[in-house]
Amino acid sequence: MKFATIALIGSTSLTLSMTVVMADGNKAFLTQDGGNNAALVTQSGDMNEAGSSSLSMTQDGFSNSLTILQSGDDNDIGMEGSGILQQNAYAYKQYSIDITQASDNNTVGQIRQRATGDAGKDLRNSVDIMQDGLGYNRVGNVFQEQKSSGANVLDITQTGFGDRVETIYQRSNTGGNAQNRITVTMAGAGNGQGDLGGFAGATGATSSALKQGNLTATSRGNRITLNVTDVGNDFGVTQNGRDNTVGTLNLGGVGNDLGINQMGNGNTVSMASISGWFNEIGVKQLGDTNLASVSVSGWSNEMGIYQDGLSNIASVIITGHGNGLGAAWSGSALTVANATPMLDRGMVKQIGEYNTSSLIVSGNNNAFGLLQDGDSNAITGVQNGNYNQAAVAQAGDGNTANFTQTGNGNSLGISQ
Repeated sequence: MKFATIALIGSTSLTLSMTVVMADGNKAFLTQDGGNNAALVTQSGDMNEAGSSSLSMTQDGFSNSLTILQSGDDNDIGMEGSGILQQNAYAYKQYSIDITQASDNNTVGQIRQRATGDAGKDLRNSVDIMQDGLGYNRVGNVFQEQKSSGANVLDITQTGFGDRVETIYQRSNTGGNAQNRITVTMAGAGNGQGDLGGFAGATGATSSALKQGNLTATSRGNRITLNVTDVGNDFGVTQNGRDNTVGTLNLGGVGNDLGINQMGNGNTVSMASISGWFNEIGVKQLGDTNLASVSVSGWSNEMGIYQDGLSNIASVIITGHGNGLGAAWSGSALTVANATPMLDRGMVKQIGEYNTSSLIVSGNNNAFGLLQDGDSNAITGVQNGNYNQAAVAQAGDGNTANFTQTGNGNSLGISQ
C-alpha cells in the first residue's frame, strides 16, 4: 500500500478528511488553498490512484469540495496531464466534484473546473460521475469553465462493458444568467468507441464526444441529455452558441451512428428513440431558432437534416429498412437531381428562413432528397412502399409542394 497527501492551506474555515483502507497500491495527492475547502478520498483494494500524472488534485479556493471513493480493481482518477483541478478567482460559491468508482478497470482521466471571478448567479460548477462494476469504463477529460452567469453541471453514470465518454467542454460567460448542462447515462457494450460514419460523420460533430462551447467562449445555456444502451452505438454532439438543445437522446439497438452539430442560437433537435441496426443519422443546424425532429426505426436507414438560416422546421419519420439513400436516382427524380447540384440523396436541406419540411417514410429502400433554397417554402411528403424515389427542389420564396407515393418503384421529380 502506498499513500501520499499534500495539503497546503491558507484559508478561512477548512475541513479536510482523507481516509485510506490499506490494501494494494493506493495513492492520493491533494493541494488546497483558500476558502472553505473540503476533501474526502477513500480507496480500497487493488491499484487505485487519485492524483497524477504528475501529482495533482488541486483546489484553489473558494467554497470548494471534493469527494472521491474508489473500491477494488484497476481504478484511476486524475492522470492525463495533471488530473482534477478546481480553481477560482475568488467569486465564492463554486464547485463540487463527487466521483464514485466501484470495481473493474475504471478511469476518470482529468477533470478541470475553472471560474475566473465575477460571481454572477453565485457561480456554480459541479461534476458528478459514478462508474459501476463489470466494465472497462472511462470518462476522459471533462472541462467546465465559467466566467459567471450561471452553473455548468455534468452528470455521468456508466454501468458495465467497455463504456467510455471522452472530451466534454462546457463554457458560460457573462450575460443571460444561463446554464450549460450535460447528462449522460450509458449501459451496454462497446458504445461510443467508434468513428461516426455517413450522414452522422458529415455533420462535423466529434465522434464519441459531447462538446459545448469548444469554439466560442460565450457558449451558454446549451443542453444535452443522452441515454445509450445495447451494443456498438456511436454518437457525437457539438453545440456552439447559446440556448441550443437536443433534448433527450435515446440511442439503442446495434451499430447505430448519431451525429448532431448546432452552431448558432436557440436551435432545437427533437429526437425520438433511435432503435434498430446500423442506422446513420445526422443533423446539422447553422443559424438561429431552427427545429429538427427525427424518428427512425428499422435497419440500415441513412438520412440527414441540414438547416442553414432562421426558424426553419424539418420533421422526418422513417420506419423500415434501407431508406434515405435507397437506390440510385432514376426517371424524373434523376432529372431534378441532375439540375440541382445542392440536392443530396437522403438529405432534407433547408437554406433560408421560415421553411417547413415534413416527410413520412414507411417501407424499404426508398430514396428521398428535399431542398428548399429561399424563404417561407413548404414541403409535405409521404412514401409508403418500397423502392420509391422523390427529389423535390424549391428555389425562391413562398413555394409549396405536396406529394404522396404509394406502392413500389415510383419516381417523382418536382422543381419550382
